[in-house]
Amino acid sequence: MLVFGRLRIRFAYVLSLVVLCLLVVFGMFLKVWRTTPTGFTPLVRVSVLDILQARALENTAVDQMADGRYEEALFSLRIALANNPGDISVLQNTVTNLAMMPYEVTLFPDVVNYSRWLLKLSGTNIHDLEAVVGLFDKYRSRDAIRRYASGFDGERSNFLEKKYLIALFDSRLFDEFVFEWEKADTTIREDTELMLYRHAVDAIRGGAETGRSAWNVLSDAVDEGKYRVTAARLMARVCVELGDIDDYRIALRVLENAGKDRLIDHVGLCRLYVSMGRTNAALDVLDDVSLVPDSPREFVDILDLYFELGRKESAEEWFKRYLSLFESQSLVWVAYGDLLVETEDWDEVERFAVEMRNRRRDDTCLTAYSYYLQGRAAHAVGRDMSAAEYIEKAAAMRYDIPRVGVRVAEALTGMGYEQEAYRILDKMRPRMSGSAMFWETMFSAAGKIKNESVCIEAAECLIEIAPGNLEYKLNYAIMLMLKRERLGEALALTLDAVTKMPAFVPARLNHCLALLLNQRILAASEMLSGIRPEALEPALRANYDLCRFYLMYKKQKFDEALEVFNGLDKKYLFPSEVSRLNRLAEEVAAELS
Repeated sequence: MLVFGRLRIRFAYVLSLVVLCLLVVFGMFLKVWRTTPTGFTPLVRVSVLDILQARALENTAVDQMADGRYEEALFSLRIALANNPGDISVLQNTVTNLAMMPYEVTLFPDVVNYSRWLLKLSGTNIHDLEAVVGLFDKYRSRDAIRRYASGFDGERSNFLEKKYLIALFDSRLFDEFVFEWEKADTTIREDTELMLYRHAVDAIRGGAETGRSAWNVLSDAVDEGKYRVTAARLMARVCVELGDIDDYRIALRVLENAGKDRLIDHVGLCRLYVSMGRTNAALDVLDDVSLVPDSPREFVDILDLYFELGRKESAEEWFKRYLSLFESQSLVWVAYGDLLVETEDWDEVERFAVEMRNRRRDDTCLTAYSYYLQGRAAHAVGRDMSAAEYIEKAAAMRYDIPRVGVRVAEALTGMGYEQEAYRILDKMRPRMSGSAMFWETMFSAAGKIKNESVCIEAAECLIEIAPGNLEYKLNYAIMLMLKRERLGEALALTLDAVTKMPAFVPARLNHCLALLLNQRILAASEMLSGIRPEALEPALRANYDLCRFYLMYKKQKFDEALEVFNGLDKKYLFPSEVSRLNRLAEEVAAELS
C-alpha cells in the first residue's frame, strides 16, 4: 500500500512536469501574447519566441548603429518588426536609424510605413512626432509634415512649429504661414532662419515698400551669412512667384556654386521660361540638366513639364528610366496616368492601365485606378458597354489613398457616371471629414444625382472649412433656399456673390431666387430681365425658368406662370423643389379653372 502511494506521488510529479513542459512549449510557440495597447486595432499577438528573437535582433541593431553600419541595422530591425510588429521600442530605433542613414530615395517607402505605424502605435506623443517630422524633413515630404504637425492635439514644440511653418511656405500656403507666424511665440519669430521665410512671404505678398524691403533682406543674406543657401532658395521661390527670371538665375548660381542645387531648382527656371513663351530655352534646360530626381515630386514635375512642352516621348523615356526609384509610390503611377489622359492617346492609356495593374497586383488603389483609366479610354472612343464594365469595377473597389479616390470620382462625375462617383466618395466619407477637395467633389456628384441631404451636408462642411470662400458661400445659400431656412442670410450671401462676380450668371440667378423668396419682387424682376435665357445651357435654363415661374406666380400672372411650368425641364431641379412647384401649379390651375 505504501509502495502504491509512492508510485502515485511520482506519477503526479511526472505528470505535473509534463504539463509544465507543455505549457512552456505552447507559451514559447503559440501567438497568444498581445503586444499592442488595449483597444488598439489591428490586434497583434506574438509568441514568447517572437518576443525574444525581436529583442535580440533589436540589441544587435543598436550595436550596428553605434558602429555606423546602418544598412545592417535596418535589416536587423526589419526582421525584428516582422517577429513583433507591436514593439514600440523597435519602431523607435527603426525611425532613428533611418534618420542616421544617408539619404536614399528608395528608402522613402520605409520612411512612410514605419513612421505611420509608430505614430499610430504610440498615440502620437511629442517625442515620436518630433522624430518622425525630422525624418520627413530629411526626405522633403512637406505634405506629411503639414498633416502630422497640424493634426497634433497637444501644444507643438518650437521644433515642430518651425518645421510646420517651413512646410507651409514650401507648399505655397502663404496665408496659412502668416496666420501661424502671428500665433507663434517670440522664440519662433526671432529665429534667424525663419525670419528669412517671413521676409520671403512679404516679398511675395507685401506692397511695394514692404516687398522691396523684404527683398533687400534676402539679397543681403544671399551675399553673406550662415544661411546663404536658404536665402538663395527663398529668393528663387520669390522669383518664380513674381516672374523674375534674371534674379532667379542669380539665386540658382549661388546654389550651384555651393553644390546645393537640386533638380527642382532647375525645374523652376524651366517654369519661368515657359511662362515667358520661351519653350526652346526651357527644353534646353531640361536636356542639359544631369541631376537625378531624388523625390517623387521632382520626378513628377519633370514628367509634367515634358508633357506640357509637347515632348511625350521624352516623358515616356524619363518615366521608364527612373521608375525603379519610385515604383512603390502609387501617386507617381497616378500622375503619369493623368498626364496620358490629357494627351487623349487612348490606346496608350489603356496599355498603361494594364501594365500598371500587372506590375502592382497587390496595390488595391492602383488596381481601382487602372480600371478607371480603361473606362475613361473606352468611354472616349464610344465603347460604352466596356466603359460601363470597367467603371463599375473602379467604383466597387477601395481607395486607400483618398486623393486618388477623389480624383477618380471627379473625373467620373464629368463623364456622366455620377452614381459610381458617389459610391466611391460615400465609402471614403469617414476619413475625409475635413477635406475641402472631398466635399467639393461630393457636392458636385450628389448634385448631379439630386441627393438633397448629402448636398446640404457638403455645403455645410465646406462653409465650415473655408467660411470666406465665395463659391462655398453661394452653394450654402442655395441649400438654405432649398430648405427654405434663414432666407435673409441666403439673400446676403447671394448679394455678396453678385457684387464680386457681376457677370457670373449662376450667382445672378440664385440672387434672383433669394430676392423672390424674401418678397423683393421688383428687384428680382430687374435682375431676371438682364439675363438672356436663349444663351443658357439646359441646367441654367431650368434655374431661369424656376425664377420666372415664382416671379409670375407672385405677380399673380397665373397664365404665364402655368406656361413657364409646362416648359420647365424639372430633371435639373431637386425633388423638394419639384414638389413645391407641382403644388403651386395645381393651385394656379385651380385658380384659372
